[in-house]
Amino acid sequence: MSKPKLSVIITAKDINDPKLKELIWSIRQQTFKNYEVIVVTEGDSESAKAIGIKKAKGKVICILASDNFLNDIKFFEKCMPIPYEIGSFPAFYYYNKCDNILNRYFALIGCNDPIPLYLGKNDKFSYFNKFNQDSFYIKHNRDITTLGDNGMFIMKDIILKADIKHYYHIDVFKDLFNLGYKTYKVVNTSIWHRTGGNILKFFLKRYRYADKFATPFRRWHMVEKKDIPKLLWFIFCTITLIQPLYLSVKGYRIIKDKAWFLHPIVCWLTLITYGIWTLKKLTKSILTHVSNF
Repeated sequence: MSKPKLSVIITAKDINDPKLKELIWSIRQQTFKNYEVIVVTEGDSESAKAIGIKKAKGKVICILASDNFLNDIKFFEKCMPIPYEIGSFPAFYYYNKCDNILNRYFALIGCNDPIPLYLGKNDKFSYFNKFNQDSFYIKHNRDITTLGDNGMFIMKDIILKADIKHYYHIDVFKDLFNLGYKTYKVVNTSIWHRTGGNILKFFLKRYRYADKFATPFRRWHMVEKKDIPKLLWFIFCTITLIQPLYLSVKGYRIIKDKAWFLHPIVCWLTLITYGIWTLKKLTKSILTHVSNF
């Protein structure tokens, strides 16, 4: 069955960003050629995606960020859904031995935040997993993972059914989940997400993201009531260090990379970052309550 036209939407702050130019170069190397590229610099990183979707002329949407890179020249060819499918996504983040240690760690665990790993909601599979098949289908239950960016493919007529007026990359897939769209194709390939670098700058960025995504328009939340036991488990593991160190050793036996041993450190920095943010929100809420009393 022939595959329809693809609209590749890339959000970027700066059109001259070297990473954006490298991403576009990697797109041009793709074996699948029936695509258009839409770079959106308007709005913030979330509203820009909605702008791109509205402009798209293809029947299939692929969402990329400017810090992505397509390491597989057949990435589009492998991931393009055919008309009867909802969408698809790559199974892994690309692991590059020459990348900086933080990017390697995130690729190895399958997310750029260890909390989704403990909640079972990471957006890619970790390198603890190995697959022999080229692709397989996964049906999401109510514990939908963090679908949405970094090489996510979706049929345009389907994503337009979501609330893209209030676009958040996970929320739109929660909208589709509520409409009955639950089965996606997972493709045995990877995408390079060059998000890391300076670890302190990264966690300052995560702190700002926490504020950005804590809005009344959100339909999806990382931690719900049913997730509290798993969140407490993450906190316990982080404080005691035993389980994070065990995972580091387990991962190192699979792929011998010292990046695995960032896990206890990143868990601690994540706990501190979100802990400070939570205290700030609680303090603000208490002061607001007192002033209104």
